[in-house]
Order: sequence, then structure tokens, then C-alpha cells
Amino acid sequence: MAFQGANDPFSNFHFSPFVYEEERYSCVEQAFVMKKVRTFELHGVAAELMRFIHKDDPTPNSPRWPDGHPRELKWFGREAEERATPAAKRKWSENAQRSLIAFLVEQKFRQNQHLAALLLATNDTWIAEACKDRKWAVGYYKNDHFLYNYTPENGAFGRNWMGRILMNLRMRLIDEQQQSVAVTEPPSAPVYLIAQELANGLIGAKIEYDNAFPHFVLIPNCLLTCSLGIGDFFTPGKLQADDRFAVLASNVTEMTKERKLWINPNSSILAVQATVIDIKSKY
Repeated sequence: MAFQGANDPFSNFHFSPFVYEEERYSCVEQAFVMKKVRTFELHGVAAELMRFIHKDDPTPNSPRWPDGHPRELKWFGREAEERATPAAKRKWSENAQRSLIAFLVEQKFRQNQHLAALLLATNDTWIAEACKDRKWAVGYYKNDHFLYNYTPENGAFGRNWMGRILMNLRMRLIDEQQQSVAVTEPPSAPVYLIAQELANGLIGAKIEYDNAFPHFVLIPNCLLTCSLGIGDFFTPGKLQADDRFAVLASNVTEMTKERKLWINPNSSILAVQATVIDIKSKY
């Protein structure tokens, strides 16, 4: 899959506001050029650069950049490089640039979830930036039919650093997504996920591996041999043998049977709390 230009969501020119070092940027290119001019210690240039307003930003365009196209940022960055001292230029190595772009691209997608969804939707498709640059891109434009022959191993193409950065980020996002819905193997003893803390004990959700519906029971303090908090797992020894501790919270409100909806995918902590009856009346 090839991308090119500010209208393409995967482009560094694309309007995708995000916050970096406590400042708001309209696109990756603006943040990248800003870091560049600050590395060159051109602070006046940096102040002017913050006035840039992207052409797709709903606010009025800045007089400094009449059409608001991000390509002007690239030209501005090149002008700044001509004014930089040799010592400052040495700090702006290729490795430093690639690391910075990778970080900024990650911020772009993590802070714009609709873009992250688009990236994940590419599955395992090759991603290539289509322009004449043979370092950051593949050396061919998007309308060139030769792009159909692209693979990372094909020496006829450029290094495609941008495409590789995007594919690496996609891999990490997929891994995170898979980990968030993964369920551990059934243990030999019942396991309770601590869902709520009470003065006289903890509310645990019994995880049923043959049925995603959780049962909520009280785990009294007298059974606890260690300090537990919300989100911790607890495997009680005598809880099952004592009927009074096996009382289900009968008025749990309409719990879903979809495990992924009652477990918070980002933290594996219960996303829905139980409404527990007066457990004293059950003893």
C-alpha cells in the first residue's frame, strides 16, 4: 500500500493534531521541523514556526504561510539548515532523525485513534511512502505501476524508512491489541479478580473459563494472607469449601456475557463494578 501527500492519512503532512513536549502540533512534519530548528538553536525561527496553521485546520490560515500546506514546513526546515552552525548540524544525525520521526509518528497514531484504526486495518500489507526520496521513501510516485513489484528486499526500490516505521508501529499495536484480549490458561484452583474494596473484605469476581459470566463474592479479610488491591488476582484455599463465602451477588446489574466488555482491555481490570447485597444477612 503506497501513500503520498497531505491528503493521505499515513503521510507526515496529514492534519493529525497531537501534543509533543507540552505543545500542540498540527502534523508530524511541523513537530519534526520544530525539533530541527531548536537543535540548531534558531529560537527565533522556532517561535515563527509555531504560527503555522495547517490548511486542513478549521481555524483561519496564518499570514506567514498563505496556503497552509505542510510542504512549506519542509522548505522552511531546509532554509534553517543553511543557517545552522557545523556543530549544531552534527547533532542532527540520520539516526537522531529516524528515532525522532518514529516517536512522533507513534504519538500521531496513539493520539488519533481513528488513524490507528486505519493503520491496523492494513493488516500485513506492505506500506510504502511513494516519492522520489530513496531513503525515507521508495523512489517512485504513487501512480507508478512499478510499485506493484515492491517488497522490502527488492533493491530496485529505496529504503522506505517511513514505511518501515509505520509497519513496525502497526506490529506493536497489533501485539498490544492481542495481549489486551488474551485470557490466561485455567488455573488448578478458582481465581478471583479483585473488583472492589470494602471495609470488611474485598469483592472478587470469580473467573469462569467455561463461561465468561463473572460471579461476585465476598473475600473476607480473615482469609487474606497478603495485601491485595483492585486488579490483583487471588486464589483462595478454603473459599470453595465454605458455603457462606460462595454466596453470589444476586443483584449484580445486567452483567454482559462478553468477557472483553467486562474486562478493561487496557488494564485487565474489571470495567464494571458489582452491586453487592448485604453480605451479613447471608452468614
